[in-house]
Order: sequence, then C-alpha cells, then structure tokens
Amino acid sequence: MYDDREVDDTGAGALIVRRILPWVALAVIVWVLAGFVTQFRTAANSIAAQGSTTTSASASATASVITTVTGMRATLRSDMTLISEPATGSAKVVAARGGSIMDVVAKSGTWLRLKDASGRLGWVPNNSKYLIVKTK
Repeated sequence: MYDDREVDDTGAGALIVRRILPWVALAVIVWVLAGFVTQFRTAANSIAAQGSTTTSASASATASVITTVTGMRATLRSDMTLISEPATGSAKVVAARGGSIMDVVAKSGTWLRLKDASGRLGWVPNNSKYLIVKTK
C-alpha cells in the first residue's frame, strides 16, 4: 500500500509555502511587536501624566496637611476671632479675649488650631504678633 518512493515536494504548493510562509511569519511577528510597542508607549505616557498630576496633587495636599499637636499652649496677645478652616476668609467660629490661654491641638502650614476651656475649636495664624506659644 505504501510507496517507498520519496514524496516529491517540489510542486507549486510546496514552493509557495517554503518561500512565502517565512515572510508571512515575519510580518505577523512585526505586527505583534508593533502592537506591544504602541501599548507600552501609551502606558508610559499615561503613567507620566499620572505622575505629574500626582505631583501637583501632593504639592497642594502638603500645604493642607493637618498635624496633631500635644503639650503646647498659646496665650492670645489681644482679642481675636478663631476661624473654621486654616485659610483667610473662613467662617468665624469663636471670639476669644486677649490673655486667654488655649491648648494647641493641631497645626497646618502657618496655622494653629486652638481649643478653649469650654472645648470650642478654631484656627489662628501662627504668628508671634498674635500669640505666645509655649510648652505645657
């Protein structure tokens, strides 16, 4: 049933396969690699954009970081109003008399959060013109 003669693979079909298949395979490999390069560049650009956004966000967040403070007291040099947020133009929350001694409970940038004897909280600029700050 089997013929012992070698199979003649010099026909037109075999010739096409031997000559064109390597080029097709190379084209497919180049196409796949190009897809990976494009995907990598897109991801790299996205990461770079996120990095610049994160840097900006962290720079502005650093300015508004609130740090808890313990063991400090502030004496007001004159009558003043404590405000709700550590920023000029914030709502007024507590009127305090000059000479009042308050606990310093937090710090944010150049602002201090003070707590009066009745537990009310408010922010004031950390400035020796307004306050005398000492350890308890």
